Amino acid sequence: MEPKFKVFFRTSKSFGKNPPPNTSDKITYKSLLESFDKSEITVICDNATEDQISYFKSINNDVHITKLGNCESFRYQLNIAKEYEWDIGYFVENDHLHLPNQKSYIKTGLSLFKI
Repeated sequence: MEPKFKVFFRTSKSFGKNPPPNTSDKITYKSLLESFDKSEITVICDNATEDQISYFKSINNDVHITKLGNCESFRYQLNIAKEYEWDIGYFVENDHLHLPNQKSYIKTGLSLFKI
């Protein structure tokens, strides 16, 4: 039986400390879509711009809007994770690019450990 994934993608108007050149939260989100279905992704827009909020609401039905700051929005993310059914939770921020087979890499990596 395939494990059920849930991705929690957190973004804000700040874009990482040393982001890869020519990237944005839109590009990193699109890289997630090469491995995950949008129904598997929850987006948390914390202190995001109206443009960001509009963009993510236009492509994802599960968007949370907060104004909590970095640490508190991470706590918020952990708390809402309890509301979903999943076997593997993947917590990711807006400045992380993903390879096309990210889901299979995560499964392979986890298979090396006894859980």
